[in-house]
Amino acid sequence: MPTVADRPISVKLRPWLEDELRREFEARGESTSEGLRRVLEEWWALRRFPHLEFRESLGGRRAAVEGGPEIWEIVAARREYRSNPAALQEHFGWLQEETLEEALAYYERFPERIDALLEDNDRAGRYLAGRLGRA
Repeated sequence: MPTVADRPISVKLRPWLEDELRREFEARGESTSEGLRRVLEEWWALRRFPHLEFRESLGGRRAAVEGGPEIWEIVAARREYRSNPAALQEHFGWLQEETLEEALAYYERFPERIDALLEDNDRAGRYLAGRLGRA
């Protein structure tokens, strides 16, 4: 994705729908293009990965396993258990293997989103470790 330039497309919308979309995207701080891209990517992901969902959070919309952890949490655990792949399934024992595979496949498709969340989590951890080390 990052190596290929985005391509524009044209679509005709009914005026009421265009107005509603613009209001929705504006309320989220998105341009129409950004909002439509997000909505279409989420639609695609939900069709491709039926065990995933998107949730609103303070940090924006995030991909997660239905009723379970967010994708970044699964990827973080996979990195931690890199030398023991079976430990990932054990860690998330209540999730079916197929669901974990979908979560990791989502990460492979959208690594920039998940990597940004992982970096935020790492940064917060370093900050807290520093604060606790000085206390």
